[in-house]
Amino acid sequence: MSEPVRRIDQAAESYAPKTKPEIISLTEEQARAEAEDMIENRTVVFESVRYIDLPATRFIGRDVAGGPEQYGEMWGRSGEFMPTLNAMTEYATEITDPCALMHFSNRKHDELGGEMHYIVGKFLKAGAPVPAGLDFWDMAPATVGLAVYRGEFTAMIDKCMMLSYDQFLADGYEITYPLNYFHAEVYVKENIPEDGVISKQGYLHAIRKKEG
Repeated sequence: MSEPVRRIDQAAESYAPKTKPEIISLTEEQARAEAEDMIENRTVVFESVRYIDLPATRFIGRDVAGGPEQYGEMWGRSGEFMPTLNAMTEYATEITDPCALMHFSNRKHDELGGEMHYIVGKFLKAGAPVPAGLDFWDMAPATVGLAVYRGEFTAMIDKCMMLSYDQFLADGYEITYPLNYFHAEVYVKENIPEDGVISKQGYLHAIRKKEG
């Protein structure tokens, strides 16, 4: 006759050590040291790059009428319309993160010829309906490069535009400037960290393969 099944009481500490393994402690220490260096010396770290062939798209959002001093204010108000854009999943493109698109065309309702536009919003499929009160810019098919960096936010703003240029050039591309030029700051999910000031941000540019 077999013995009855016995319940084994296993204390949590038998499988959850009271002290962290040394490798985890070292990794956390290295991360803290790197973050401190990024803050003190304003260093940024290259994370990744990819190249995307975008079909015709429609960028929908809200255009900032004023200068750079109003960019932050618009992001502060993005909660008023970004949830609506996030819900338009049937019109999603390969670039799903919120962006700030910058261009110098006069194709935004043909209202402001030659001025730079800073539109807070998202890339959506061509022909996507434009929610009331929002602006849009219809874009022809384009190849874009998207480079992601990690660092202190203001350091990335100051440095990563040119760093992304250099990355694309090194990979055999050139910027489509001035004809058909646009670029965007891409606010990847890790952009706003829960703790600390180190974050990630993407830089997207219209590009083409170098000739020759």
